[in-house]
Amino acid sequence: TFVLVHGASLGGWCWRVVADLLQARGHSVQTPTLTGMGERRHLPVDGIGTHLTDIAEMLMYRDLRAIHLVLHGSAGGLAGPLAAGSDRIASVVYLSGLIVLPGEVVPDVPGRLPEWGVTAPSDLEWALPRMTPWTGRNEPVSYDPTALARLRQTYIRTTAPPTAVLEQSWQRAREAGWETHELTSGFASMIAAPRQTARLLEACGPQNALPPVFPASPRIALW
Repeated sequence: TFVLVHGASLGGWCWRVVADLLQARGHSVQTPTLTGMGERRHLPVDGIGTHLTDIAEMLMYRDLRAIHLVLHGSAGGLAGPLAAGSDRIASVVYLSGLIVLPGEVVPDVPGRLPEWGVTAPSDLEWALPRMTPWTGRNEPVSYDPTALARLRQTYIRTTAPPTAVLEQSWQRAREAGWETHELTSGFASMIAAPRQTARLLEACGPQNALPPVFPASPRIALW
């Protein structure tokens, strides 16, 4: 099961094409919208605790286990607290995600869609009306890093264009010896390059999720 968590100003809607592609490959995919954004923009946010509750409650009520958690942008700050408070996570992928250590504040990712690599008129027409203000988290993130350190963690860096505020996270991932990848797309790769994003997320996911796809299979056309 993939749980795809969006970053600032977006919503579960941003994963639409990526989710369709992964589901067509046989995966279960969940795309929650964090409180205060997307279709939940009318709801108040009480700091990072609200967003932690969003994900933790979804995992419990939907009885999701051994999930492959994908965190985009500011959602990377949820990794440590979620891992410390749940035994339902099998692995974490940071898709241009912020790696936030205990005691640090989740920073903003500056720019908007064109600066995030979304330039196709059709993508802008679809995404711009759905953008919502960033519900910033100004308090430090607090968690015991032990549980997170036990999980498989992977980092995907987007490079076209690169995002300066994410470079420290990229360096942290490399210094920790994690599996790392680069994706030739901008920060909002799930909108600008959904096929490439889905393909890479599947490659970073559970290794026994699906049997190999041979050229004779009709599934090969999905990629």
